[in-house]
Amino acid sequence: NQLEETIYSMRDKLSTSLSAFSTEDEKSPLMALLTSLEDWLYEDGMDVEKSVYDAKYAEIMDKCGPIEARAREADLRPDAIGELRKALARFSEFVGSSDEAYAHIEADDKAKVAAEVEAATAWLSEAEAKLAASPATADAPIKSAEITAKASALEGVCNPIMRKPKPAPKVEAAPPSPAPAEAEPAPAAEGDDAAAEPAAAPPPPAGADMDVD
Repeated sequence: NQLEETIYSMRDKLSTSLSAFSTEDEKSPLMALLTSLEDWLYEDGMDVEKSVYDAKYAEIMDKCGPIEARAREADLRPDAIGELRKALARFSEFVGSSDEAYAHIEADDKAKVAAEVEAATAWLSEAEAKLAASPATADAPIKSAEITAKASALEGVCNPIMRKPKPAPKVEAAPPSPAPAEAEPAPAAEGDDAAAEPAAAPPPPAGADMDVD
């Protein structure tokens, strides 16, 4: 069933969605192959080992694979280029910005971002020129994966610089607290003078000064 479906779908694609990506020199032999495989499938191919079907399927995919790859690249390429252009625009704006949010970023760091933007812009311009000169029926000279990788590399260098956090404000040490003053003795309360004076000696016992015969 898979082989049968592939024969029908590939024949249809070669006449529609894959038509712009295949030359007549490729298309004519492929159409002939598909027709011969269809005839074989309903004659000698009705009852054979699975490995035979697998081999016939692989033959189709091997010959149609490059054409499908071109179509796939053409489909992926606009998004890849768009993402790279967005990154270039964002970092270009950062380089020329005088926003206070970026005031803490050193001039050398901004210069590094500017250099990366310039290099990536030149690379993209050259890549687009090569792609424009290459016909749809040829393999793309620049793959969408290469464009995506270029955007990722640009982000990897420039994003950490653009998002560099502001340094934390310096916190000055508080001056030392003055030593506590020594407490002065509390003034004596009224009536405490008598308590502070030594007690009077007790009177001598009666008769202590009498002469003894």
